[in-house]
Amino acid sequence: MSAAAAASTTVSLQTENKKGAVPGHLFESAEGKKKGVALVVIQEWWGINSEIKSKGAAFQAKGITAIVPDLYRGKTATTDQEASHLMSELDWVGAVQDIKGAVQYLKSAGYAKVFVTGYCMGGALTLAASVLDGGNVAGGIIYYGICDKKLADSINLKVPVQCHFGTADSYPGFSDNKAAVALQTTLKDISTSVRFVIRLLLLRTH
Repeated sequence: MSAAAAASTTVSLQTENKKGAVPGHLFESAEGKKKGVALVVIQEWWGINSEIKSKGAAFQAKGITAIVPDLYRGKTATTDQEASHLMSELDWVGAVQDIKGAVQYLKSAGYAKVFVTGYCMGGALTLAASVLDGGNVAGGIIYYGICDKKLADSINLKVPVQCHFGTADSYPGFSDNKAAVALQTTLKDISTSVRFVIRLLLLRTH
C-alpha cells in the first residue's frame, strides 16, 4: 500500500491527563500486527496537520502500525505565532500522559513492542516519554527536540534511543548544536543503547 492510499481510523485513547481521553489517528498495518511492533508518532508544534498524518501513512505503507495522538485536541496552527502560542499553552505533563495512553492502547491491542518518535516539539516529548514510561516504551527516535530536565532528566533514560539533530539549528537549549552535544555527552554516560546523529544541516521544519 502506498502512503497516498493509506487510511487511518480515529480512536479514543484513555489517559491520566485531566483533560480526559485524547483522539488518535490509527494507521494500522496487518504486517505490523503480525510482527507485534508499533510506533507512536508525535506531532510538531503545528498540531495534527496533513504533514504529520503523512508520517503515519508512510509508516503504514512500510508495514508498521502507527498511531498519532492529537495532543492539542483538535487545535492546529498555520503560522509560527499560532504554533508558538499552542505549544506554550500545552501541559507537557499531560501530553506525556497522553503518549502513555497511546502506548498502552497499542500494547493492549497485542503489540509487544511500542516505540515512540517525534519531530521538534514531538522529539522533545519522545525523549520525555522514553524516560518517564520506560517500562512500556521499547525505545525512542528523537528528531531535534530536548525536553526540560524538570519534566524528564535524560540521565534516567533506560531504553534505547536514536537522536537526530542539525548543526545549523539555532533554537537555543532545545535543538541547537550546543544542546545536542550536551545531550550526547549525557547519554554516553548511561548504560543504554544510543545512536546519535548530528548532521551538517538544519533539521527543524519551522
